[in-house]
Amino acid sequence: MRDDLKDFFSDLISLYNLKCKLFEKLYISEINKRYFAKSDNIEDLLESIEQDKEIYESINVLDCDIEALKSRICNVSGVNSQDFNQIINKKEKIFIELRAILDQLAKIIGALTTERDMLIASLEDKRVKLKGDIESLSIVKRIKI
Repeated sequence: MRDDLKDFFSDLISLYNLKCKLFEKLYISEINKRYFAKSDNIEDLLESIEQDKEIYESINVLDCDIEALKSRICNVSGVNSQDFNQIINKKEKIFIELRAILDQLAKIIGALTTERDMLIASLEDKRVKLKGDIESLSIVKRIKI
């Protein structure tokens, strides 16, 4: 492999590693949010959601950098950008490393999705309970003396 392409792929691996770390932060944040929801700590829950926005912004910037680098790799190697996955399916060490990081990223995103679904279910349960409590309190208003 040409040195310039090898450098590009090394940079791509670095970007994906950073993306994995950001998604790991989001995963931990989801676990924390579920705890905050369970313990009725709404203030910390909202603060955690706000902090996640910065992480999502960083991921968006990273995604742009990743796509630009992938496009550059395709341009330099003379491959259509739609065929990028064919490039990395070779058995060279750098491609094996890149595929391993992509697999790790997919696992982290899968775990994050599961945590998010559990958080949503927990919040939905709380919403239903709170609605029932509100209706019970409303009944008291209707009592006539």
